[in-house]
Amino acid sequence: HQESVAARLELESARSEAQLSLATLAVRLGGMASNLEQADTVTPSAFAEQYQSLSASSPRTDERAVAFMLPFTSPQEAKRALSTTADEYESSGYPPFEIFPEPSETGVFPVVFAEPATSRAGVFGFNISENEERLNTANEALQSGEVRITKPVALSQDADSRGDSILLMQPVYQAQFGDLDQRRHGVLAASVTPASLFGGNAESSRHGGIELSAMVGDAKVPLVEIGDHDRSILDVSLISELEMAPIEFPGTIIPVRGSAHWHPGMADLALIILAGAFLIAFAMTILNFIAERANVNVRLSSVLEKKEAELAEMYENRSKSQRLESLGMLVGGVAHDFNNRLMVILGNLEILENRTQSKPDAEAVEEAIEASRSAAQLTRQLLSVGRRSYLEPEVLSVPDELEEASKMLRRVLPETVDISIEVDPSAWSIFVDRDGLSNALLNLAINASDAMRGAGSIRISARNHEYSNGFTDAAGDVISKGRFVNIAFTDDGIGMSRSTLARAFEPFYTTKTRDRGTGLGLPSILGFCRQSGGSCLIESELGGGTTVTLVLPASFEGQRNPVNEQEESSARETAAANILVVEDEPGVRRVLEKQLRLQGHNVTSVDSGDQALKELDAPKRFAVLITDAVMPGKVQGLQLVEKAKLIDPDLRCILISGYADTLNIDPQDHSDDLTVLCKPIRLDELRTALNDI
Repeated sequence: HQESVAARLELESARSEAQLSLATLAVRLGGMASNLEQADTVTPSAFAEQYQSLSASSPRTDERAVAFMLPFTSPQEAKRALSTTADEYESSGYPPFEIFPEPSETGVFPVVFAEPATSRAGVFGFNISENEERLNTANEALQSGEVRITKPVALSQDADSRGDSILLMQPVYQAQFGDLDQRRHGVLAASVTPASLFGGNAESSRHGGIELSAMVGDAKVPLVEIGDHDRSILDVSLISELEMAPIEFPGTIIPVRGSAHWHPGMADLALIILAGAFLIAFAMTILNFIAERANVNVRLSSVLEKKEAELAEMYENRSKSQRLESLGMLVGGVAHDFNNRLMVILGNLEILENRTQSKPDAEAVEEAIEASRSAAQLTRQLLSVGRRSYLEPEVLSVPDELEEASKMLRRVLPETVDISIEVDPSAWSIFVDRDGLSNALLNLAINASDAMRGAGSIRISARNHEYSNGFTDAAGDVISKGRFVNIAFTDDGIGMSRSTLARAFEPFYTTKTRDRGTGLGLPSILGFCRQSGGSCLIESELGGGTTVTLVLPASFEGQRNPVNEQEESSARETAAANILVVEDEPGVRRVLEKQLRLQGHNVTSVDSGDQALKELDAPKRFAVLITDAVMPGKVQGLQLVEKAKLIDPDLRCILISGYADTLNIDPQDHSDDLTVLCKPIRLDELRTALNDI
């Protein structure tokens, strides 16, 4: 066993060394190709200079030769091209140019440069058009623009019996050759012998009487050969055809297998004989025990098969969940960046709206503002998918909310759609964001209307439900136990097939035409429910309609309704104040300055929390601090608020961000002197926030 482990490590080490050598050579070829593409013309001396420069820059020089090949329509054209620089070829030590093997009439692809000088005689003029393997690889490299590798092939340099070689093909575009009046595409080819790639590593880590060999593609490569004096009558196969990670390049995969044999010495043979005798005796002792356990093993195998099937299903569900989570994070990040841009657009439009007197201009500005607000709503959907929406949950009465929702839906949906509400009188209150719940019901209504083709009935029901053991939601995730209110939204539309149902909550998946939907409806609903502490369930079948159930956390606190407080705050007016704005995005910072000055405030702005602390330490006194949540520098938004309150306990603070994750706080935990706003911030939202504080 010890010998097998040692041999396996040596084989894996040799394979890694070969991969690294090939990758290094590919980088060097890419650098040489870039130099050729930028040169005014390519001559023998210029080619030699570039080769020597790149070779000197790397300790890894495993290639036997680097050749440059250009395609020509005929042998005559190739010879005419080389004749223009015949004197320089001769002075550089090149032999007379003759194309070999004999070319066909369909064109040639000969070697026109070769380095190092010792390789020129066997390479210069070689026509790869006569070898299908090499010609196909060269064409693939030119078409793809990437390095390609041949399988091991015999080259003219392989007469020294070192084994077949691998060719790395690097495309070169628009390289000027000699005095030709047009630029040509060509290929740089580096020849490498697998034995030289693998053998050096294995030789340096030779272990005892182990004999290693590798199969690189179809070529056998001896790595370590032991001498005759090391051999014994016993040949032990330690590893046979070990499948190792293939050597990969874009578009090329070369399989690699390794084998190992052990030739033990006399002392080793004595130990093997003793160990064999002991094993035979031990085997005889346990034969009866094995027989007795046979029946038990059969039963265990059955149980294991069942468990393996369960594990496979679990892994599939987890993989699907991870893919959706990754996609959610991606769209959430995009929405965050888009919110900054929207704030610049929307803020400037609202400022322009306050200054526009001409009616045509005012109408154009209003249309642009509405479009920006629609775009902001789309980013909120994206943030919901990634569970990064900024939510302000409150205790809501389910009957009251569903009654209000039905009024809203009746205004939105066609009159041919009937809506009915069924709420259990004992339904618990829920603790969720009111706007998030309204948007979820609106998305479900739009989907239902499309599924019913504009005519049918929708039934919305609400029931208490306690999950004592948790439950598996529509996306295959397990939700912890607890008490919830299930709001079921049922339509009598066309329903979904099993394949559609399995993908219903995947972001951007939709069965609608491109002009009718984004595929964000159900994923954003699922994101809202999960961010609220619940989840979604779904039931559907073709021709039988669809039921989507929002599973929302129950609340047993007294109901809070901040509507009246908001109305009172909006009625108040804030006097002119000194305000410090901290925002690293220049466009967003300028919009905030304009919005605040439009309301008569005095504004000082900086681009980092570190600069803000310097302003707060100055004699000038600020009434309000408006800061982004995430900024460059050591001091972030929440840290700045805490430090600022230590400097001035009376300072009122507003925290702004693109999504809730960066805030690292729950909305219900906000202190009385901290307001949180989510980008893009409208002018009336900013005015209300300043009035509130």
